[in-house]
Formats: sequence, structure tokens, C-alpha cells
Amino acid sequence: IRETEKIIIQFRAKNQHLVVLAPLLFECHMEHLFDTTVYIYTDYVIRKYRLMKFRKFRSEKHIEFFDVLQIPPEKKFLICDHVLLNNSDRDCDLYKSIETLFMKIF
Repeated sequence: IRETEKIIIQFRAKNQHLVVLAPLLFECHMEHLFDTTVYIYTDYVIRKYRLMKFRKFRSEKHIEFFDVLQIPPEKKFLICDHVLLNNSDRDCDLYKSIETLFMKIF
């Protein structure tokens, strides 16, 4: 985490844009390092399916074990600056949402 903080501080000092993928940003209490936060939300059933198929989670209990360590989606909706929906089975839908948001932010 310290190395990540150093990199972020270096970019900010140069007034450069930096996009960081940090799934546990709030859980690690690092949100203060960012000007804008984005939560990419996926419905639980879809997320569970993807985790088991593509991320090699062994069972629903395995997923639930990690879920309880994270801030619930309902709270992330309230604390993030932007929320993007990632329920489509087409990656291009999420990429288009990200592109639209970047155009708005930058």
C-alpha cells in the first residue's frame, strides 16, 4: 500500500491523470488519495457466476467469505462519486460506460 501511495503522490505532484483499479479502496482507507471514485457494480448472481467461472472461486461459501470483508454495495453507492453498471455479458458495454465517464471527468 505504501508503494501505491508514493506513486499516486508523484502523479499528483506533476498534475498528471492517473487511473487506479483498486477493488478494496475503501476497505484499505485510501480513498483520500483520489479526486474521484468510481464503483463498478455487478448484481450478486452475475458476479457470483463470473467469480466461479473465470476467477476459480471454489464455491459460493468461498465467495461469501470474501464478501463479508468488503463494504456492502448499498454503502458504496453512497460513498462513491460515480457508479457504473457491469451486468452485461459484453465487455464493450462496460468500456463504453467508462469512456463516457472519462469524457465527463477529464
